[in-house]
Amino acid sequence: MRNHGYMLGGFIALMFYSTPAGLFMTFAIFLQQGFGFTPLEAGLSTIPFPLGTFLSAFTNSRLSDRFLKGRILGASAMMAAGYLLLFFVVLRAGQNLSILDFAPPLFICGFSLGMTASPLFQTVLADVPGRDAGSASGALQAIQQAGSALGVAIASALFFSIIAARQQAGATTADAYVAGFSASVGYMVFAMAAVFVATLFMPVVKASGEKPEAGEMMLG
Repeated sequence: MRNHGYMLGGFIALMFYSTPAGLFMTFAIFLQQGFGFTPLEAGLSTIPFPLGTFLSAFTNSRLSDRFLKGRILGASAMMAAGYLLLFFVVLRAGQNLSILDFAPPLFICGFSLGMTASPLFQTVLADVPGRDAGSASGALQAIQQAGSALGVAIASALFFSIIAARQQAGATTADAYVAGFSASVGYMVFAMAAVFVATLFMPVVKASGEKPEAGEMMLG
């Protein structure tokens, strides 16, 4: 509990991993129940996300352990932009909605996820003493799972409550689901903004694994 960098990193991981789980749970229901997509069509529409994550591995392998904090900042900002783009795609959704409409924002989000995951774990664990590394890594993975559960809880609560309210007000099925999913995506934008701000206060980790002096603490 005295390791403030680790505690802050745990908060960042909690917020960061709350977004993908909430996204996929509500996205599938949004497409199938709101717009009549088949399960196959709904599944195919998510392909750009893992594709982006896969391609990010090549960039991560080149960068290795360099610019860890800068990569988290850049990728979290990019992921927030991807969710924001998804938000506007959903708001413009009509009866002719196509799975291709979601390809750009989902690809951006997937690429950003891959670019953030590795440097996030490296940065959070860099300040942990060697004797505690195993337990700290396990706890961080538990926080990751808790973040996923939190994201599903928040996104689904927003999604279903707003859908019910809009339907009671007389909105069409499509309009109600657009409102519900937009609210869920709005939470994801907020969560990534919180990740970005919190990362500003994380220590910079040099490529060697050593933290820089106080004068170098702004960007990695």
